[in-house]
Amino acid sequence: MVDFDKYDKIIKECRDLGVGKNLLYGDESLKLFNGTSIFVRMYDKIERLKNLYTKKDLYGDFLEQQKETIEDTLKDLINYSVYLILSERGEL
Repeated sequence: MVDFDKYDKIIKECRDLGVGKNLLYGDESLKLFNGTSIFVRMYDKIERLKNLYTKKDLYGDFLEQQKETIEDTLKDLINYSVYLILSERGEL
C-alpha cells in the first residue's frame, strides 16, 4: 500500500519547486503554442532522464556536480504534467 503521507510530501516538494522556478523564469513560455511548448519541455526532461540514468555509472562524479538531479528532473516532469492539464482546461 502506498504511504500517502509520503506521497503528499513529494507533491508538496514538487509544488514548492514549481513555485520557485515560476518566480525565477515566469510562465509566459508555458502558454505558447497551445501547450506544445510544455510538451517540448517534457520531452527535454525525458531525454535528460535517459542520459542521467544511462550515464550515471560512467560519469557519476560529474553528474553529482550538476544542479539538476534525477529527482529534480522527475519533479519537473510532474509539474509540467500539471501545467499541461491546466493548459488543456484553459486555466493556464
